[in-house]
Amino acid sequence: AVPSSLPLLLTIAAACSARGASCGADQALKQADRGVSAVTLRLRPEDGARYREHWIYDLAVPGQGLQREAVSFDVSLSSRMDQGSYALRHTVREHVTLHNGRPVAAPELRGQTFTQQWRSDHSMMGELDIGARTSEHEKALHSLVQTASFGMLIEYPDQTVALGDSWSIEPRAHSIAPGLSATLRPTYTLEAIENQGAELEAVIAADIQVDLTPTPVVDGVSLEGGGTASSTLRVRVRDGLLRDARTVLHFSQEITVAGGEVLGFREISAT
Repeated sequence: AVPSSLPLLLTIAAACSARGASCGADQALKQADRGVSAVTLRLRPEDGARYREHWIYDLAVPGQGLQREAVSFDVSLSSRMDQGSYALRHTVREHVTLHNGRPVAAPELRGQTFTQQWRSDHSMMGELDIGARTSEHEKALHSLVQTASFGMLIEYPDQTVALGDSWSIEPRAHSIAPGLSATLRPTYTLEAIENQGAELEAVIAADIQVDLTPTPVVDGVSLEGGGTASSTLRVRVRDGLLRDARTVLHFSQEITVAGGEVLGFREISAT
């Protein structure tokens, strides 16, 4: 039996200046009092923004058990770029790898950094810029970020969206496990706009079609498959920062030969 999936939790605790927080609170409360039914989502972190992200990624494979990657980052806005984009710098604070609940030896990533450049619609520009001590650390951090971040994929639409509105983004390749990539085709729906204390948060549901990239095994034999993922994401309306993301992915992996005959398959869950 496939082990039951555990939740992925991305919690972002964001800090801002006292003046900025006050202005944001006043505006949010006024909007909440009026009953907000539509929002415009844009990524616009404040100057000097610093916060912390916590990622938990679980991969359950029959016969192999459950592998967990848990990592905590200190995040800061390193610069504002051209055309309304931002460079965010992540520094690893803690990192633990577990297999069936037991620690697994892994490269020490504490203090390693990576920088990503994001457009205001929350789409990423370019590759990860990783600052690591060795090539081994760089490879380990790159793999961790690629796999553990699949559940945080979101891109904001150009137009204002009302409750119940849906939008899609272009298909994109993404790693979902070490050595395993897929094409993701997400569709998003604005489900709720909630007043969380002094802030407004948009609750967004995502349905994602997952098509695994075929992987050759031997001549004429390949691994193929696909599945679906569902997500619930919370976005702070004021600055477009992702506050919480929970994603569950189920897919099957098939061993096929030329002509389409299936020799075997397995089901895999990731959260």
